Amino acid sequence: MACRPERNRGAGIAERRSGRLVDWLGRLVRRLIPTRDPDLAETILAQTGELIRVVDREGRIEFLNAALAARLGCPPGKLLGVSLFDLLEEDGGEGDVDAVALEQALGREHPLRGRIHSRFPGGERLHEDWEVRPLVDADGTARRFLITGRELGARGGERRCPHHLLQLPQEGVHCELERNLERAGIGLVTTDDHGMVRSSNQAARTMLVGGADLPESPALWSHVLTTLDPENGFPLLSARDPIRRALRGEAVENAEVEVATSVGQRRLKINGGSSPEPSGADRALVVLQDITEFRGTMDALAASEARFRGMTANLPGAVFEVWAGQDGFPRFRFLSEGAKELFERPSQAIVAEPGVFSSLLDVRDSERFTETMHHSAQTGTVWNWEGRLRFGQRRVKWINWRAIPRPEQDGPVWYGVALNITESREATDELARMRDRLRELHASREEVQEAERKAIAREIHDELGSQLTVVKMNAASLVQQSEGLSERSREQVEAMSSLVDQAIETMRRVAAELRPRILDDFGIVAALKWRATDFERHSGIAIDLTTPVEESTVPPSLETTLYRVFQEALTNIAKHSAATQVDAVLEEREGRVVLCIRDNGVGFALESLDDSHHNGIFGMRERVIAHGGEFEINGAPDRGVVLCIRIPLARRE
Repeated sequence: MACRPERNRGAGIAERRSGRLVDWLGRLVRRLIPTRDPDLAETILAQTGELIRVVDREGRIEFLNAALAARLGCPPGKLLGVSLFDLLEEDGGEGDVDAVALEQALGREHPLRGRIHSRFPGGERLHEDWEVRPLVDADGTARRFLITGRELGARGGERRCPHHLLQLPQEGVHCELERNLERAGIGLVTTDDHGMVRSSNQAARTMLVGGADLPESPALWSHVLTTLDPENGFPLLSARDPIRRALRGEAVENAEVEVATSVGQRRLKINGGSSPEPSGADRALVVLQDITEFRGTMDALAASEARFRGMTANLPGAVFEVWAGQDGFPRFRFLSEGAKELFERPSQAIVAEPGVFSSLLDVRDSERFTETMHHSAQTGTVWNWEGRLRFGQRRVKWINWRAIPRPEQDGPVWYGVALNITESREATDELARMRDRLRELHASREEVQEAERKAIAREIHDELGSQLTVVKMNAASLVQQSEGLSERSREQVEAMSSLVDQAIETMRRVAAELRPRILDDFGIVAALKWRATDFERHSGIAIDLTTPVEESTVPPSLETTLYRVFQEALTNIAKHSAATQVDAVLEEREGRVVLCIRDNGVGFALESLDDSHHNGIFGMRERVIAHGGEFEINGAPDRGVVLCIRIPLARRE
């Protein structure tokens, strides 16, 4: 489109051309803002002499062009964010635009025309003839509004051309716009009312033909139009092709076509329509954008997304992207198809409505869900959660939730997977119940065995002990009366007396092993000291036992467990440790009774224990756990072994 300077023919001509220019800009901006980069439209608007603003639905200024900023004598950034309603003067005349009319236009997305009077922060007043137009996005919603102002003289006075237009001829404005469009890669083509091409810029010629620096000529456009005509052997485009329709002046918006050029296939986006001339005739304006690379990128992205969806659809569970909004409530941005089976809701419904997922969280686990999310957001660590989703009154699913966070300006975003672990969790719970039942059975068996040991020990001590005592007394009497016996008979009586003494000693030892009477008669401290002395006498291993605990604080229900653990530990030391020193402590600490036993023997690695060790350790552990206690054993080769048990003190009996 050639740039031919034209002489100024007076304010009236300039004013009419200014109005046509703004009409043309309005159509162009409505097509560019929702389909391309908004900054491109602002670059174009910055070059025109009209007083132009772009505002949001609340009337806040998002953009003002250079002409308006120069008129007010302030940098554009100073007015960004300022509300139009704060600038309006309320004492306008009849027919002037007031705040109510402006609010209705912005709220209902309606065009608005009329005079406006405003005062700016620097004290500058403007009297303008306004035209407010909604800029509709691709989704059909107007989030921005283009306000074109033509400054008036005194209030209600004659309209005058903006000062910038007086300095720059109208054709110069077109040339400046064309240069900006050329740099932005926007192609422009105009035709007359007969459909003949009047002018075009280099970008348009390059898009439709290919090559650079192509001169504008009738022959060139004859070639282009012939190429586009399927009747001449080039069936690239149909008779209703958007380019041909736009060149004829038909309204075309955001149409995409492919054309064959000397540099290969190109994909173009077409916008076009008619633009009135001063003579009253119509001409067609066609705007072309080369979106070949953009569409290729989008196609590659769509293919990649299709592959990703295909892979995630075959994964167990649900793959998700979750964003924590400003209110801290999680919202799904993406959910794979597996979510439908897992959550029993369509993925689209969960993404669209955050409350759908939250309504499934079991009240027993929902608080933990939020806590783990906040912890992950604050620390940048993996978000781990296991909990229940409830479906109806009785049915639940156990979910394992694992996601990696990524910080973003509006809040962290997590990428992760949710798995259905209901079967494994139920199996684990069942195993735990079986383990608890086994412990109950083991504890019950131990109680029965202790009762039997106690009964047998008492029977041995009372019955067998008394009988052996009688035998010993009779043997002693025989010894005293052995003077009349032969030497051989006297030796037999003395041997019998010695055997009776050994039998009594064996009886006492067996009874003590079954159940030491000292434990029932004098308590745990005395029983441990007796056991320590007996151990040192029989094994030759020195033992240091410390009992800084008041015996009355240990309930009888725990005394048997403490004694049996102590007994088993000393037995293991005597058999396996080759120790020379044992240290043991029985004390009360923080409401628990603590028994620790340490030796300086050869030690062992826990994983190398044989069954004989395992059985003894298992028995000690089960006794302690039955009372809600803790069992800990640590060992290492050549470093000895340390065994500690901690049992909460029950109510004193």
